[in-house]
Amino acid sequence: MDSGRMALRFGVFFFALLSEASLQAGECQGFTVFPSDSKPYGRSLGGWGAEWWKWALSLPTTGHPVSDDTGEFAHAGQPYTGGDPTSCRLDQGPVFFLAGTRGGGKVVRTCTIPCGKALFFPLLNVVGWGAPECENCPRCMQEVDAFWKSGKIEILECAIDGESVPDLQKYDAASPECFCVILPEDSPFGQPGKYDVAVSAGYWLMVAPLCPGPHTIRFRAKTIGSPGLDVTYNLTVEPCLFRRGDAAGDGQYDLADPIRILNYMFAGGRLSCLASADLDDDGQILLNDPIYLLTYLFSIGPQPALPFPDCGLDPSPGDALGCESYPCPP
Repeated sequence: MDSGRMALRFGVFFFALLSEASLQAGECQGFTVFPSDSKPYGRSLGGWGAEWWKWALSLPTTGHPVSDDTGEFAHAGQPYTGGDPTSCRLDQGPVFFLAGTRGGGKVVRTCTIPCGKALFFPLLNVVGWGAPECENCPRCMQEVDAFWKSGKIEILECAIDGESVPDLQKYDAASPECFCVILPEDSPFGQPGKYDVAVSAGYWLMVAPLCPGPHTIRFRAKTIGSPGLDVTYNLTVEPCLFRRGDAAGDGQYDLADPIRILNYMFAGGRLSCLASADLDDDGQILLNDPIYLLTYLFSIGPQPALPFPDCGLDPSPGDALGCESYPCPP
């Protein structure tokens, strides 16, 4: 066999791989709305609607996000991580709640959102609890459903970064079962106390984590005979902390990391933090990145570029690689 020819062929093949891989890396951009029939993070949209109402009803009048005119109180009561046996709320997980308005009206809010958080919010919604109609679960579900269906939609719109979300009528979802709510002292919604039977319905959207940087979400909704609402959120998604080289996102450095990078490059796998796979911080993901990591793992090459080995910010935030999410400890 002609070893020179084999080396030439290998060199051409290696160059082709390198060229193909460089095209795979792209800037974090756009947005994704979860389908209406999906179960993002283990719950249906109606199930998340119940959690949204548990959150909204748990807060006092002062500093309530629903009556917030500026966005100052967007973080009130969240994130909730569960574990409180006196609370009706479940672990909020990687989800951040946005709010509409109480009684309609126009509002513009400005706030920051932690990196890697999905956004969940209602376009229109209702909830029933405490009244005689909600003395038991079956009746409450029936009454809320009838009330919800009696409203005639006149306006239902949502745009994210200027792009309209289509087919919003599909996102009509009710809570799959009754749930409990706890109203505090000075609640803007009614008498304080715990109510074991509550039911909700609404048009809900769950938006996958947005890229770090500025974003605008605007939604408008109105039923016939109501004042309607017009809500704009000017959001800044914070940059993600991450560990360079930990492409698997498990807090360790092992063979799972170069395998994850190669899977992304050649098998269509997903990396939620592209920057973690850019071992030499040159703004590209090339075949030399998993090779770089392998030489480090086998103690024959240099360590990855910063941030390494601890979580940190990207020292080159202006390159083409983004980091949508990464599980750095708080």
